[in-house]
Amino acid sequence: MLQKLSEGTRAGYEGGWRLWVAVRQAQGLSPWLPGRDREERLADEEALINFAVLLARVVGGTEGTIKQKLFAVRYAHLVAGYSDPLLHRGTLIRRAEAQHFLTVAGLAAGLSREEIGSRSLRIGGATAVYHVTEDLSRVRRFGRWQSDAFHGYLWESHEPMKGISGKMARGTSSLTNPAKDSTPRRAAAGPEGARRGSP
Repeated sequence: MLQKLSEGTRAGYEGGWRLWVAVRQAQGLSPWLPGRDREERLADEEALINFAVLLARVVGGTEGTIKQKLFAVRYAHLVAGYSDPLLHRGTLIRRAEAQHFLTVAGLAAGLSREEIGSRSLRIGGATAVYHVTEDLSRVRRFGRWQSDAFHGYLWESHEPMKGISGKMARGTSSLTNPAKDSTPRRAAAGPEGARRGSP
């Protein structure tokens, strides 16, 4: 089944698939995710999220390891003739669904419900677009903002800010008071003013 892959990738995929099968069998479930309708796809996505959380929290997997295990599940499904369980099938995900998946993952990771929200996705999305495009007008269109409120969602990356505090502490610039108004005043009207204005 994995003959077309390189030796290292094949070994990683085999291990990832075995782990996925073991987890599903322990849950009394089939390792195959058919995704034949919306309800099944939602259940499949939840199963993959739980698997990723298990890899992170219990197995202690890194981001690269977790991706490899998920790709192992994907590859096994494709070879067996199933649809890609990691593929977004073109249907818009509703806010309630996004909140549901975040809640499932957050609770599995040990967070409380009060710490979980979909607002961070809007912040993260706007910030990501800003960092890769550096185009504020595009961020505004992307998030469908009708005002400049989107500025409150943007976070600066760490890299450009490195060393700023040190430069501030070492700064040698001075602050000065604004210069006094040196514009000559117009002479007042009348004889007294005329005498003051005469040479």
